[in-house]
Amino acid sequence: MNNSTITTTDDFFIQAQAASENSLLMENSSNGTEYTNKDLKNYKTTDCGLIYMESWFIEKYYDRLRETATLIDLSAAEDKLKYYCDPRMLSYDRFGTVEYWYLILLLNYMTHPTEFRNLTLIWIPDVTTIEEIISEETNNIKSISN
Repeated sequence: MNNSTITTTDDFFIQAQAASENSLLMENSSNGTEYTNKDLKNYKTTDCGLIYMESWFIEKYYDRLRETATLIDLSAAEDKLKYYCDPRMLSYDRFGTVEYWYLILLLNYMTHPTEFRNLTLIWIPDVTTIEEIISEETNNIKSISN
């Protein structure tokens, strides 16, 4: 496929694949921990396999992301349909990349894309703040490795 035949849908999936491989993404800066609360109703060690995500990166920068976020209106029927359970598409439309979908969920107190439905008002992170944070972390990593 040459570049002239790449569609918006193709570009979206190319971005999604690249995002999943990018180690600087905020959701990739998390630690997965198996949830082992045996008092949980219906908990079975062989069937459950729940994973609780801890993210030092998000905890470190959450307040800063929240303070600079913008509240947008998604009350139009076409927006509700377009973004139904798809924060990646909203990220792509707003920022030109799918990489910030996790932040959209986080700022709206959600943990999974299936919660992203029938929404009217959505907090959107500020791209300048995200870029500053990534730059700061990149510089921190460089200074540690030197």
